[in-house]
Amino acid sequence: METILETLADFASRTKDLDVLTEYVRNALARSICKQYVDDRDKLWCVTLDPALEDLINGHIERSERGITNTMPPKVAQQIVQQVAARSGELTQSGKHAVILCSPQIRQTLRRMIEPSLPHTAVLAYNEIVPETAVEAVALVGMNG
Repeated sequence: METILETLADFASRTKDLDVLTEYVRNALARSICKQYVDDRDKLWCVTLDPALEDLINGHIERSERGITNTMPPKVAQQIVQQVAARSGELTQSGKHAVILCSPQIRQTLRRMIEPSLPHTAVLAYNEIVPETAVEAVALVGMNG
């Protein structure tokens, strides 16, 4: 709780955007967030996104004083969700906890996209991974699967 309050105090004068403040707090809590998803050997099993797909998602994010809006056509968003579900499903079927790993710029938007279909799948940003954590990227979601 102390870390959350300190982070909010540090950044509240710079922005009132709750989405941005949330990302600052998540960055400050990176160690705690990361620890929730590692296995007994401090390994994080991840599904990553192709940079072109990240660019596509980022291109549909509108940022304003009212927060972040995703302008992606629903059909395209659904295709992305289906691909993420398929790749993360492969991990969970093998007994691993699947984590989607992406850039901080799209983390929150991607989380909101997959939440209705994959409510228990974590979406972490690269900056939330602490150095002592081993990352095992086992699948890549691209533009065409």
